[in-house]
Amino acid sequence: MCYQRITLPLRYKIEALYEVGHSCAQIATQLGVHRTTIGRELERCTPYIAVSAQHDAEQQRSRRHGPRLPESVWVHITDRLQQCHSPEQIRGRCVLEGQFCPSVERIYQFVYAHPHLTPYLRRSRPHRRPHSERRTPPTLWTSIEQRPEAANARQEIGHLEADLMEGAKGKGSLVVIADRCSRLLTLNLVGRKTATEVYAAMDSVLDGQWVKTITIDQGREFVLTEALGEQWGATTYACHAHSPWEKGSVENANGLLRQFFPKKTDFTQVDLSTVLAVQHALNHRPRKVLGYCTPYEVHSNHQTRALAT
Repeated sequence: MCYQRITLPLRYKIEALYEVGHSCAQIATQLGVHRTTIGRELERCTPYIAVSAQHDAEQQRSRRHGPRLPESVWVHITDRLQQCHSPEQIRGRCVLEGQFCPSVERIYQFVYAHPHLTPYLRRSRPHRRPHSERRTPPTLWTSIEQRPEAANARQEIGHLEADLMEGAKGKGSLVVIADRCSRLLTLNLVGRKTATEVYAAMDSVLDGQWVKTITIDQGREFVLTEALGEQWGATTYACHAHSPWEKGSVENANGLLRQFFPKKTDFTQVDLSTVLAVQHALNHRPRKVLGYCTPYEVHSNHQTRALAT
């Protein structure tokens, strides 16, 4: 049943039907509205008079659409904005002084509803930037949804997953590359989280390896990975945004590496020889997922069979 606003002519009908003894349900059926609507309408005044009910409805509507906050509040907020106070500072100061103040979000809504106030914001943006934006893979990346079944099934070596394990802020990172089939790890250090350094670090360790596909996330540090894959005849696939589980092998490897390199590790103070020693230890450690074979053994067996064919 569609919504229908009760107008004055309709109220006259309600008054007439109610006076002759019709029930709420009977009135509702005749007028084509829900019986609860008639019940609420009859509660407006006793006895029910159409003109009085219309007057009451108009008063409620005027109150409902009127300003919820007094004009003085917005004058005060405007004055603070013109002093280059941020909405957070305005809200916090009013709370500290025991003054009433709307929420920070409401202040932003007020500012963007009055464009002449936006220059007083920090960034002077003419409109509100969305809190979260869905990141889409660059056109140079192919979605993980198109990754071949051979890579998904983990039946052959050469299908790699890559990630960047960060240490302390600004203190270097560790490039982690895991083979989906054998779980063989390849590690290298980078001083800065830049695309060129990550490209160089991956290029130096992939030389001589079987590379068929590379699965990465959508971090900016991997924007050159497509060019890197082309060197080896490999295709790069990007996970969906905020979906690290789609490259679970390398994420699991990160967890294993945290035993040796805890969070906030200063990788600028870690020698490459130490990283290679950890790589050797993990690649020669039995894994339950491999039937307690080592990643090195599984990778070598697959490589031998591939060469034989």
